[in-house]
Amino acid sequence: MTDTTKTDVLIIGAGPCGLFAVFELGLLVMKAHVIDILDKIGGQCAELYPEKPIYDIPGIPTVTGQGLTDSLMEQIRPFNPTFHLNEMVETIEKIGDPLFRATTDAGKVFEAKVIVVWLFLIWERIDMAKGMGDNTKAQENNFTLNGSKELGVEVTFPELASICLSENDRRLAPYDQRLIRPRFVPAMIRLALKFMRKPAPAGDAA
Repeated sequence: MTDTTKTDVLIIGAGPCGLFAVFELGLLVMKAHVIDILDKIGGQCAELYPEKPIYDIPGIPTVTGQGLTDSLMEQIRPFNPTFHLNEMVETIEKIGDPLFRATTDAGKVFEAKVIVVWLFLIWERIDMAKGMGDNTKAQENNFTLNGSKELGVEVTFPELASICLSENDRRLAPYDQRLIRPRFVPAMIRLALKFMRKPAPAGDAA
């Protein structure tokens, strides 16, 4: 039987936001485990532009992606977080109040009172996509899926996400597999699709 790792908070995503969350949690004496699908800590900063200067970090005129990652790692070192790299969360279920269980593709099982996914904007858009018919909500958030009405067809978020994933695979297929390509966001979108209900046939509507 697989052993269950119990922690206060499970953070999905070892990018700058996830790393700073470890620091804030540490100040509250809360233990964190961090999962990332990449094989390194730092997320997009470390994967795509480790040596490229970044100019939009508050209080820091310029820093490289790797430099930012190294500074964050030094900042959270006293709190001794545990990292699980090269792993993707496949399932998340609520088993208590509050208590969640998450399972990775490596077979690891985690139980935590809080699970933080550092893809807030993606999840926010997923939430808006569920209510595409609510034009007020979508327009207030500048949600571009309303443009589907200009095409004369209704596009649900699962349909749009599936199209985007297929197009992403198609466009990248001709290139050398050794080249860096988007992995994290497509993986999280596929995970989100597992939790989204398929629309009921029109004939089943009440």
